[in-house]
Amino acid sequence: MNKLATHASLAACALLISACASTPNATLEEARSGYQTTKQNPAAARSAPQALRNAKANIDRSDAAFKEGDSAETEHYAQIAQNYVKIAQEQAKQSDLQKQVETASERRRELRLRAQREQTISAQRQAANAQQEATSAQQAAAEARARAAELERQLSDLEAKRTERGIVLTLGDVLFDTARAELKPQGFRTIEKLADFMNQYPERRVKIEGHTDSRGTAEFNQDLSQRRALSVSSALIGRNIDPNRITAVGLGESYPKATNDTAAGRQQNRRVEIIISDQDGQIKSR
Repeated sequence: MNKLATHASLAACALLISACASTPNATLEEARSGYQTTKQNPAAARSAPQALRNAKANIDRSDAAFKEGDSAETEHYAQIAQNYVKIAQEQAKQSDLQKQVETASERRRELRLRAQREQTISAQRQAANAQQEATSAQQAAAEARARAAELERQLSDLEAKRTERGIVLTLGDVLFDTARAELKPQGFRTIEKLADFMNQYPERRVKIEGHTDSRGTAEFNQDLSQRRALSVSSALIGRNIDPNRITAVGLGESYPKATNDTAAGRQQNRRVEIIISDQDGQIKSR
């Protein structure tokens, strides 16, 4: 009877492991879907072949890691693939805008010749309008190029990771003295980068979450995590970020990232996480 129970338990565990292994990785599937959609865009295929190749290569790497059961590598390569998809999309926009520039410029030349032939005020007015259209298209193309470059730089500089909740920037406990809430100088350098990011993307909001390990009382840890979150919030406000764009909460020891049984695990748990909203200012709740 005991042997039968043991076999039944092993079979149940095997089924559970198989079910977990077959569960799709959300980031990988999002990267794959974005790649497939972007690949079908003629402008992207024409103007961003390298970015598309890089996206496909990293999707393949993520797929391989997923099959091997390496969730960290799966997530890492899927995030890289997402970034390349975004770059391809921005380059496609630039290509379309450049075509608009060329079309508007050609129209301007035609209208100028017409104005010279007809010498009419109406034709001259149309030429002026065409000039304005060409200028606007050139400005839009330049802005699109700048956004693509800035997005790539910001993601790299912030060392942030994309999660289901949004872009997450983690400040480790080395940026605070033990049991203190004041940021160290190197912490302020990170805040400077974040403030620059928020100034360039005014539609973005942030939620600042303080976390601790399990040592000490729950009350002390809750208070410390709240004070650290508020310290980061104050640093952003001090850099002219609107307080209405910031939410700060202390979560104490409630959401550990690793075990609290080792020094290395506790160090990972002592952190401040900054969740950056999507372009609509929305942040998913836990």
